[in-house]
Amino acid sequence: MHYHRFGMIFVLPLFGMCIIGCIRTIDEEEVRVGVLERDCPVPAPPQVITLGAPTSLEYPNGSLWIWEWLVTPQGGLLSNAAAFVKDANDVCTNGPMLFEDQNGSPAPFLALTEEELDANAQGGVQLSLRPTGGFVYKGVGYLFYEHLHFSDSFMDVEVVGQGMCVRATNAQVCDRVVVNNSTILWPADAPSMNRGGIVYGNTALMWGCKNVAHMTDICTLSGADMTQLLNPSAWKYWNGLNGVNGWVDDGISAASLSFEFMPFSVSPFSDEILITTLDIFDGALDARVMSDPFEEFDDARRVTLFQAAPPEDSLLSGGRVHTGLSRDALTFYFSYATDNANAPGLHLARYRFNHRGTGE
Repeated sequence: MHYHRFGMIFVLPLFGMCIIGCIRTIDEEEVRVGVLERDCPVPAPPQVITLGAPTSLEYPNGSLWIWEWLVTPQGGLLSNAAAFVKDANDVCTNGPMLFEDQNGSPAPFLALTEEELDANAQGGVQLSLRPTGGFVYKGVGYLFYEHLHFSDSFMDVEVVGQGMCVRATNAQVCDRVVVNNSTILWPADAPSMNRGGIVYGNTALMWGCKNVAHMTDICTLSGADMTQLLNPSAWKYWNGLNGVNGWVDDGISAASLSFEFMPFSVSPFSDEILITTLDIFDGALDARVMSDPFEEFDDARRVTLFQAAPPEDSLLSGGRVHTGLSRDALTFYFSYATDNANAPGLHLARYRFNHRGTGE
């Protein structure tokens, strides 16, 4: 059975922009789009055993990687460790350098409060924060995350709400936004904003998906004016049937842009929108282009770029594009994690498009 595929964030500089856009449909896939130039296993830093696939915020001069959990050699867990990666060749050789506290220990980029830590220490249901993606605007990072409740066994996990944190320029911590004495800005029944986003004109756009059936997610679009970004009530939901504006206040009325199961990310691509996807079962890395961010996802525009290192016993994860590492308009990088026996752990792949995407 063939499953639809999704996943990643990708921004390219704005010249030579035919690239993928010249290859619009799956029927044209025989035209060679580009070439996978490198797929390197990323060494883990000494504080952890291995690296999974990170969430990221993409800056003009680098990529901020955040991991929900990392395991130490002693069997402990590091939550929301982070590293700022400036150079792809360097991270492929030396691995990332985790943010550290004043004692030289890895420090959480997205941290629980002292009160939350004390409550967790009492046992029972535990609170955890899961970063899900975001965007950068004028040097400031906006990271969205989920509040999770889980049992001691980690087997019973419940999303109880969503929050946002703000990373000031060059900061090694992300400040959680508090509204009405709570960091839960959107309740559990609100549309999700867990697939990353972009700034489109003066509007922040965030995509998100909720699972509604076996291998079926309903994916919607949320948005807010940049001047109202930190006001949860200012966020609205896209429904193209609502006249010219298209935005509605009621999340129940949000339009379903996709019913895909695979995770996906959306990025600006010249004056269009690029969707990149990673099949977590077979490792196919796909791309497609849309004319604007409000369209339903058009499967006919999907083009397979290359295959990631296939998994052995589990599923691939990640597939996020790291445009902060790109230094020209034809090259992009993406990360994924695999249990492939020959090269397990985190990978960073470099893909280069042909000029104008014509196979020349």
